[in-house]
Amino acid sequence: MNRFVKYGMLGLAVVIILVNSINIRNLEEVRSIANEGDFDAAVYAQNFWEQQRSSSLEQGVNIKRLLGSIEQNFDSTAARGEQVGISDYRYFMVRGAGTIKEILEDDVVVGLNNSHHIKLATDFIFGNTVRNAVPQIAISEFVNMTQFNQVSIQINKLVQKNIVPTLKEQAQVGGSLSFAGAISINVESRELDSLRVIPLRINIGEE
Repeated sequence: MNRFVKYGMLGLAVVIILVNSINIRNLEEVRSIANEGDFDAAVYAQNFWEQQRSSSLEQGVNIKRLLGSIEQNFDSTAARGEQVGISDYRYFMVRGAGTIKEILEDDVVVGLNNSHHIKLATDFIFGNTVRNAVPQIAISEFVNMTQFNQVSIQINKLVQKNIVPTLKEQAQVGGSLSFAGAISINVESRELDSLRVIPLRINIGEE
């Protein structure tokens, strides 16, 4: 084999080995890794719970009014909900009151009037409904989706700790209550019969 060809092939092999041994990372990825250690989702969620939850709930729409509006004009009403990314769901903070109709294993069924009822979640509280319904919790605050999702997990834990026990221990069929929380509505299925509120505030015995 020609000596020059031989050395050329050897040099090319060395270059290939060197290129493959270099771990190239996107600058944003490096920044995310560097910043991730400074973020505490539990602290963020607790801060929301103590300082922002009440104001967020006060801005919530009356759920009977929301349901009535949706029945009249689904598209325009749903468009007023919060949306995160490309999604079939719209999220709302809601307030309401009613009579406890049924206590299920995972929910408390509340009658709002003669034609509407909703469920207040007491178990299987997961997902991003609360986080996505709160406009103050914006994805732009976080360096990556991991942090954004950790916030959801921690807020859901606070619901389980601070709200669910009251519902489970004090709710009685025929009793009244007022509530505030978050819901998600699927704009594709348009299903309204099984709306489930993730409760963020409960007052048993009030309407």
